[in-house]
Amino acid sequence: MMATFIAVPFVAAAESTLAVVAQGISNGSIPQGAQRVPVLKLILDVPCSDVSLESVTLIHRGLGRLSDIAGVYAMRDGVRISRVSTPASNNGPVILRLTKQELQPCKADTIDIMMDIASTADIGGQHSFIIRSSSDMEFIGAQASLRSIQAVVARIVPEMQRRVSFEQLSLLARPLYGVNRTVGRFRLEASGNNLVLREITLTNAGSARDGDVTNLALYNARGVLVSPIVPMLDDDSVRFTFTSPFALQQPSQLFTLRGDIRARRRQTINFSVEESSDVLTQTVRSRN
Repeated sequence: MMATFIAVPFVAAAESTLAVVAQGISNGSIPQGAQRVPVLKLILDVPCSDVSLESVTLIHRGLGRLSDIAGVYAMRDGVRISRVSTPASNNGPVILRLTKQELQPCKADTIDIMMDIASTADIGGQHSFIIRSSSDMEFIGAQASLRSIQAVVARIVPEMQRRVSFEQLSLLARPLYGVNRTVGRFRLEASGNNLVLREITLTNAGSARDGDVTNLALYNARGVLVSPIVPMLDDDSVRFTFTSPFALQQPSQLFTLRGDIRARRRQTINFSVEESSDVLTQTVRSRN
Protein backbone atom coordinates (compact mmCIF):
# COMPACT_ATOMS: atom_id res chain seq x y z
CA MET A 1 0.00 0.00 0.00
CA MET A 2 1.34 3.38 -0.95
CA ALA A 3 1.71 5.80 1.94
CA THR A 4 -0.33 8.99 1.80
CA PHE A 5 1.23 12.26 2.89
CA ILE A 6 -0.86 15.21 3.90
CA ALA A 7 0.68 18.64 3.46
CA VAL A 8 0.32 20.75 6.60
CA PRO A 9 0.85 24.49 6.09
CA PHE A 10 3.60 26.03 8.21
CA VAL A 11 2.38 28.70 10.57
CA ALA A 12 5.00 31.02 12.01
CA ALA A 13 4.86 31.59 15.74
CA ALA A 14 3.53 34.99 16.61
CA GLU A 15 6.12 37.41 17.97
CA SER A 16 5.76 38.70 21.50
CA THR A 17 4.81 42.31 22.04
CA LEU A 18 7.22 44.56 23.91
CA ALA A 19 5.71 47.70 25.40
CA VAL A 20 7.83 50.86 25.31
CA VAL A 21 7.39 54.16 27.12
CA ALA A 22 9.62 57.01 25.88
CA GLN A 23 10.03 59.70 28.52
CA GLY A 24 11.72 63.04 27.91
CA ILE A 25 14.01 63.79 30.86
CA SER A 26 15.89 66.96 29.91
CA ASN A 27 14.20 70.08 31.17
CA GLY A 28 15.28 73.69 31.52
CA SER A 29 18.77 74.95 30.76
CA ILE A 30 21.84 73.10 29.46
CA PRO A 31 25.29 74.76 29.35
CA GLN A 32 27.47 74.94 26.27
CA GLY A 33 29.87 72.01 26.13
CA ALA A 34 27.70 69.80 28.37
CA GLN A 35 28.20 66.03 28.07
CA ARG A 36 25.81 63.14 28.59
CA VAL A 37 22.70 65.28 28.64
CA PRO A 38 19.75 62.84 29.05
CA VAL A 39 17.07 63.50 26.46
CA LEU A 40 14.98 60.31 26.38
CA LYS A 41 14.54 57.30 28.64
CA LEU A 42 13.13 54.20 26.95
CA ILE A 43 11.34 52.03 29.48
CA LEU A 44 11.00 48.51 28.06
CA ASP A 45 8.51 45.95 29.40
CA VAL A 46 10.32 42.84 28.16
CA PRO A 47 8.22 39.70 27.48
CA CYS A 48 9.25 36.26 28.73
CA SER A 49 11.16 35.38 25.56
CA ASP A 50 14.50 36.07 23.90
CA VAL A 51 14.51 39.65 22.62
CA SER A 52 17.28 41.97 21.46
CA LEU A 53 17.20 45.65 20.51
CA GLU A 54 19.05 46.44 17.28
CA SER A 55 18.45 50.12 16.53
CA VAL A 56 16.49 53.24 17.48
CA THR A 57 15.54 56.04 15.07
CA LEU A 58 15.06 59.50 16.56
CA ILE A 59 13.67 62.70 15.07
CA HIS A 60 15.21 66.06 15.98
CA ARG A 61 12.91 68.93 16.86
CA GLY A 62 13.72 72.46 17.97
CA LEU A 63 14.72 75.98 16.92
CA GLY A 64 18.47 75.62 17.45
CA ARG A 65 21.19 75.00 14.86
CA LEU A 66 22.14 71.39 14.15
CA SER A 67 25.77 72.32 14.80
CA ASP A 68 24.78 72.92 18.45
CA ILE A 69 24.66 69.14 18.86
CA ALA A 70 28.04 67.43 19.13
CA GLY A 71 26.47 63.98 19.14
CA VAL A 72 23.61 61.70 20.16
CA TYR A 73 24.08 58.16 21.47
CA ALA A 74 22.50 55.39 23.57
CA MET A 75 23.62 54.15 26.98
CA ARG A 76 22.62 51.20 29.13
CA ASP A 77 23.65 50.78 32.77
CA GLY A 78 26.17 53.60 32.36
CA VAL A 79 27.85 52.08 29.27
CA ARG A 80 27.66 53.62 25.80
CA ILE A 81 26.07 51.04 23.49
CA SER A 82 26.05 52.89 20.16
CA ARG A 83 28.33 55.06 18.11
CA VAL A 84 27.77 58.80 18.30
CA SER A 85 25.54 60.20 15.56
CA THR A 86 24.23 63.64 14.62
CA PRO A 87 21.06 64.78 12.80
CA ALA A 88 21.59 65.62 9.15
CA SER A 89 18.67 68.04 8.97
CA ASN A 90 15.93 69.60 11.08
CA ASN A 91 13.07 67.14 11.55
CA GLY A 92 15.42 64.53 10.06
CA PRO A 93 16.25 61.08 11.44
CA VAL A 94 19.14 60.08 13.68
CA ILE A 95 19.69 56.31 13.53
CA LEU A 96 21.44 54.72 16.51
CA ARG A 97 22.62 51.18 15.79
CA LEU A 98 23.16 49.31 19.03
CA THR A 99 25.63 46.56 19.92
CA LYS A 100 24.96 43.33 21.82
CA GLN A 101 21.74 44.44 23.47
CA GLU A 102 20.03 41.24 24.53
CA LEU A 103 17.23 42.10 26.95
CA GLN A 104 16.51 40.09 30.08
CA PRO A 105 13.21 38.17 29.73
CA CYS A 106 10.27 38.91 32.03
CA LYS A 107 11.83 42.10 33.41
CA ALA A 108 11.73 45.84 32.90
CA ASP A 109 14.77 47.37 31.20
CA THR A 110 15.82 50.91 30.30
CA ILE A 111 17.85 52.48 27.50
CA ASP A 112 19.01 56.08 27.92
CA ILE A 113 19.40 58.41 24.94
CA MET A 114 22.09 61.03 25.61
CA MET A 115 23.23 64.20 23.86
CA ASP A 116 26.50 66.17 23.90
CA ILE A 117 26.33 69.93 23.31
CA ALA A 118 29.06 71.72 21.35
CA SER A 119 31.12 74.30 23.25
CA THR A 120 30.30 76.77 20.45
CA ALA A 121 26.52 76.17 20.57
CA ASP A 122 24.26 79.21 20.19
CA ILE A 123 22.89 80.63 23.43
CA GLY A 124 19.13 80.18 23.49
CA GLY A 125 19.10 77.27 21.02
CA GLN A 126 16.36 74.73 21.72
CA HIS A 127 16.53 71.01 21.01
CA SER A 128 14.58 67.84 21.66
CA PHE A 129 14.30 64.33 20.21
CA ILE A 130 11.28 62.09 19.75
CA ILE A 131 10.44 58.59 18.60
CA ARG A 132 7.55 58.91 16.19
CA SER A 133 6.21 55.35 16.13
CA SER A 134 6.84 51.74 17.10
CA SER A 135 8.44 51.11 13.70
CA ASP A 136 11.32 53.42 14.66
CA MET A 137 12.59 50.75 17.10
CA GLU A 138 14.03 47.56 15.62
CA PHE A 139 13.71 44.50 17.86
CA ILE A 140 14.53 40.87 17.13
CA GLY A 141 12.12 38.45 18.78
CA ALA A 142 9.34 40.93 19.54
CA GLN A 143 7.18 43.65 18.06
CA ALA A 144 7.32 47.04 19.76
CA SER A 145 4.21 48.76 21.05
CA LEU A 146 4.83 52.43 21.82
CA ARG A 147 2.44 53.11 24.67
CA SER A 148 3.25 56.76 25.25
CA ILE A 149 5.81 59.38 24.36
CA GLN A 150 6.87 62.58 26.06
CA ALA A 151 9.42 64.98 24.60
CA VAL A 152 11.03 67.82 26.56
CA VAL A 153 12.78 70.81 24.99
CA ALA A 154 16.20 71.83 26.33
CA ARG A 155 17.51 75.41 26.03
CA ILE A 156 21.23 76.22 25.78
CA VAL A 157 22.79 78.69 28.22
CA PRO A 158 26.38 80.03 28.57
CA GLU A 159 29.09 77.53 29.44
CA MET A 160 29.33 76.60 33.11
CA GLN A 161 31.77 73.70 33.02
CA ARG A 162 35.40 73.26 31.98
CA ARG A 163 36.58 71.02 29.17
CA VAL A 164 39.20 68.30 28.75
CA SER A 165 40.97 67.18 25.59
CA PHE A 166 42.43 63.71 25.02
CA GLU A 167 45.76 63.09 23.28
CA GLN A 168 46.82 59.53 22.51
CA LEU A 169 50.57 58.95 22.84
CA SER A 170 52.66 56.28 21.15
CA LEU A 171 54.01 53.38 23.20
CA LEU A 172 57.71 53.49 24.06
CA ALA A 173 58.06 49.77 23.31
CA ARG A 174 56.01 47.03 21.69
CA PRO A 175 53.82 45.32 24.33
CA LEU A 176 54.84 41.71 24.95
CA TYR A 177 53.13 38.73 26.59
CA GLY A 178 53.36 38.95 30.38
CA VAL A 179 52.24 40.63 33.59
CA ASN A 180 51.87 44.40 34.22
CA ARG A 181 52.71 45.50 30.68
CA THR A 182 52.20 49.02 29.35
CA VAL A 183 49.42 48.80 26.76
CA GLY A 184 48.53 52.48 26.36
CA ARG A 185 49.67 56.05 27.03
CA PHE A 186 47.66 59.26 26.81
CA ARG A 187 47.47 62.82 28.05
CA LEU A 188 44.45 64.74 29.36
CA GLU A 189 44.60 68.51 29.04
CA ALA A 190 42.26 70.55 31.25
CA SER A 191 41.01 73.98 30.17
CA GLY A 192 40.14 75.21 33.65
CA ASN A 193 40.54 74.75 37.39
CA ASN A 194 38.50 72.60 39.80
CA LEU A 195 37.93 69.86 37.23
CA VAL A 196 37.73 66.21 38.34
CA LEU A 197 37.66 63.00 36.32
CA ARG A 198 34.61 60.84 37.03
CA GLU A 199 34.87 58.19 34.32
CA ILE A 200 36.90 57.27 31.25
CA THR A 201 36.29 54.55 28.68
CA LEU A 202 39.17 53.37 26.50
CA THR A 203 38.50 51.33 23.36
CA ASN A 204 40.96 48.98 21.69
CA ALA A 205 41.02 49.51 17.93
CA GLY A 206 43.23 46.40 17.62
CA SER A 207 42.13 42.77 17.54
CA ALA A 208 42.63 41.83 21.22
CA ARG A 209 39.36 41.08 23.02
CA ASP A 210 37.99 40.10 26.45
CA GLY A 211 40.54 37.90 28.25
CA ASP A 212 43.41 38.81 25.90
CA VAL A 213 44.24 41.72 28.25
CA THR A 214 43.42 41.41 31.98
CA ASN A 215 43.86 43.36 35.24
CA LEU A 216 43.81 46.75 33.54
CA ALA A 217 44.58 49.90 35.53
CA LEU A 218 45.64 53.53 35.10
CA TYR A 219 48.85 55.02 36.53
CA ASN A 220 50.03 58.63 36.69
CA ALA A 221 53.38 59.97 35.45
CA ARG A 222 55.04 58.93 38.75
CA GLY A 223 53.86 55.35 38.36
CA VAL A 224 51.22 55.59 41.10
CA LEU A 225 48.00 53.60 40.67
CA VAL A 226 45.11 56.08 40.29
CA SER A 227 42.17 53.90 39.19
CA PRO A 228 40.35 50.72 40.16
CA ILE A 229 41.70 47.53 38.58
CA VAL A 230 39.35 46.16 35.90
CA PRO A 231 39.64 42.34 35.54
CA MET A 232 39.26 42.18 31.76
CA LEU A 233 38.07 43.90 28.61
CA ASP A 234 34.38 44.06 27.84
CA ASP A 235 34.69 42.93 24.23
CA ASP A 236 36.96 45.76 23.00
CA SER A 237 36.73 48.40 25.75
CA VAL A 238 37.53 49.07 29.39
CA ARG A 239 35.68 51.55 31.61
CA PHE A 240 37.24 53.13 34.69
CA THR A 241 34.85 54.72 37.18
CA PHE A 242 36.34 56.88 39.94
CA THR A 243 34.36 56.54 43.16
CA SER A 244 36.17 59.56 44.65
CA PRO A 245 37.01 62.77 42.73
CA PHE A 246 40.28 62.60 40.79
CA ALA A 247 41.55 66.15 40.24
CA LEU A 248 42.91 66.98 36.79
CA GLN A 249 45.95 69.21 36.97
CA GLN A 250 46.83 72.00 34.56
CA PRO A 251 48.01 72.27 31.91
CA SER A 252 48.05 68.51 31.27
CA GLN A 253 48.39 65.16 32.94
CA LEU A 254 50.03 61.96 31.65
CA PHE A 255 48.47 58.52 32.17
CA THR A 256 49.73 55.02 31.49
CA LEU A 257 47.43 52.05 30.95
CA ARG A 258 48.86 48.74 32.19
CA GLY A 259 47.58 45.20 32.10
CA ASP A 260 48.47 41.53 31.87
CA ILE A 261 48.81 40.50 28.22
CA ARG A 262 47.48 37.00 27.54
CA ALA A 263 46.87 37.49 23.83
CA ARG A 264 48.47 35.46 21.07
CA ARG A 265 51.28 37.12 19.19
CA ARG A 266 49.14 38.08 16.20
CA GLN A 267 46.60 39.98 18.35
CA THR A 268 47.03 43.77 18.31
CA ILE A 269 46.52 46.49 20.92
CA ASN A 270 45.71 50.17 20.27
CA PHE A 271 43.79 51.93 23.08
CA SER A 272 42.22 55.36 22.65
CA VAL A 273 39.08 57.35 23.45
CA GLU A 274 36.54 56.54 20.74
CA GLU A 275 34.15 59.43 21.46
CA SER A 276 34.58 62.67 23.44
CA SER A 277 31.74 61.66 25.78
CA ASP A 278 33.85 58.68 26.89
CA VAL A 279 35.75 61.12 29.11
CA LEU A 280 33.31 62.23 31.81
CA THR A 281 34.39 65.17 33.99
CA GLN A 282 32.79 67.42 36.59
CA THR A 283 33.51 70.89 37.93
CA VAL A 284 33.73 71.09 41.72
CA ARG A 285 33.60 74.17 43.89
CA SER A 286 36.87 75.42 45.32
CA ARG A 287 37.23 75.51 49.08
CA ASN A 288 38.01 79.15 49.76
